[in-house]
Amino acid sequence: MRAGIPGFVPERLRRAREARALTINSLAEMIDVSRQSLSAYESGKQNPGPEALDRLAQILNVPARHFTTPMPAQRPFRFSYRSLNAATKRSRSKAENRFYWFDEILAWVESAIEFPPSDIPQFDIHDPLSLSNHDIEDLAAETRRKWGLGNGPIGDMIALLESHGVIVTKFPLDSDHLDSFCAHGHDLPSYIVLNSEKESGVRLRLDAAHELGHAVIHRGCSFNAGDHKRAEAQAFRFGAAFLFPEVSFLREVVSVSLSSFFALKRRWAVSAAMMLKRAGDLELLQPDQAERLWRYYSSKGYARHGEPYDDVIPLERPRLLSRAFEMILSEGISTREQILEAIPLYSNEIEELCSLDRGFLKLTVPVAELKPRQSGFSGGFGDGGTVVPFRGQKE
Repeated sequence: MRAGIPGFVPERLRRAREARALTINSLAEMIDVSRQSLSAYESGKQNPGPEALDRLAQILNVPARHFTTPMPAQRPFRFSYRSLNAATKRSRSKAENRFYWFDEILAWVESAIEFPPSDIPQFDIHDPLSLSNHDIEDLAAETRRKWGLGNGPIGDMIALLESHGVIVTKFPLDSDHLDSFCAHGHDLPSYIVLNSEKESGVRLRLDAAHELGHAVIHRGCSFNAGDHKRAEAQAFRFGAAFLFPEVSFLREVVSVSLSSFFALKRRWAVSAAMMLKRAGDLELLQPDQAERLWRYYSSKGYARHGEPYDDVIPLERPRLLSRAFEMILSEGISTREQILEAIPLYSNEIEELCSLDRGFLKLTVPVAELKPRQSGFSGGFGDGGTVVPFRGQKE
């Protein structure tokens, strides 16, 4: 029989530790227990006592009851990332574990609110990596057609995804190497996680379209390191084609130059860098011409410091979850207190994961209401009292 706190869930501890990007050694040192003891907590061989549990909750910034709340069934998502190098392994683990917290929150919200059904087009793709670039362009065009978009600019990429049943969230990924990722699987909803630390509206839109490419082309697939680069190139090609279709690009790009791209940037809300890459993909540039333009682009500092008009293209944000929480409160389905009791995380964590305004779930103490008395007010106390005269100072 394990000693310590009854009902302790070891998997909760491992996930919380990885969600905070901590090693077993570092966390053990922070809570002042041995590495062996912490390993025993995570393996289920031993339960922490009350003091150790309180220290774990404090360091990992979760309520103590987080560790005694039963784990929900984990759905078999597959994750698509831009990078699989070893330097980002801990970042990916952190992002995935926070994503599973988000999925747990979402499951609770969906028990009260019905979301739009997912209608991401399903294509008969037997071997995604065998698709040609022309095939990718066709898939992007067909997705647009199925969603009734035509060939013009997309006003709000995130709102478009949410209206078609894609769950989008945006929270800090705490890594220079992790831009965004997609969680998907056969017969599972598609999630897109964007990095809220990005301050470029055009980059976030491309990230969202890129991840849509994974959901359309690579749904339920996983790739080894050798095939990963090809899958990423396909998702980028899809995203660029989805945001700026080939037929429109060939019609509107009257000259292949950065000045021409900047003139189109505000209309299409895509970066000049994306258009430059797209011009090469569509063979509007010879390799040596493309190389010269990329060198010029780099020399102007656009890659490091941003492009012209970055500041006029707004940062889009997910709204579906915030609207759902607002409905839960306005319809009296749950109070803020009941929400925080049902979800074993602190309010600021829920707000960040669900793109809620800071303080949205903050509990406030009601202020007592004051009313004037019905009888007249004489300006004094009781019946007005007696005025006592004071003698003046003697001369």
